[in-house]
Formats: sequence, C-alpha cells, structure tokens
Amino acid sequence: MSTTENVSPEFLGHEIRRMQEQLAAINRDHNRLLESNLQLMRIVQNLDRRLSDVKEELEVTIKIELGGALAHLETRFDNRLMLFMEDMRTMVREELRARPG
Repeated sequence: MSTTENVSPEFLGHEIRRMQEQLAAINRDHNRLLESNLQLMRIVQNLDRRLSDVKEELEVTIKIELGGALAHLETRFDNRLMLFMEDMRTMVREELRARPG
C-alpha cells in the first residue's frame, strides 16, 4: 500500500484492535516476568537467610572435610616418599656391591 492511497476506517480500526491485543499480551508477559522476578528475589532472600543460619556449621564441616582430605593426601605422599627413598637406598646398595673393591 503506498502512502498516497486512502485507508479505510475499518482497516485502521482493525489494526488498532490488533495492536491493542498485542500490547495487552506484552503487558501480560511483562506482569508474569515481574511476578517471576519477585518470586526469585524471595527465594534468594530465603536462601541467604538459611545460609547465614548455617554458615558457621558449614564452615566447620568444610574445614573438617578438607582437613581430612589433606591429611589423607599427606599420608599417601609420605608413604610414596618412603617407598621411593627405600628404592633409592636399595639401588645405591646394589650399585656399591657391584663395584669391585
């Protein structure tokens, strides 16, 4: 349709109603988005409240778990180091026995 053509009032009325319906749908979507955002904010606030209630307990639990894991790792490292050192001693003894002397 070119800009010089006449537009019927019925067509304009139809387009205005269509635009109003689209605007109403956008408003409904916007309201649902606002409601979802509010619900999410409430969930986050509740989670913050719960986390602050158990923060100290959680810190202690994490420290205990990490401490246990680190102790286990240290023990494994010490055991492997002892085995390595024993292997090195054995190699040196065998090397010294193999030398004529």
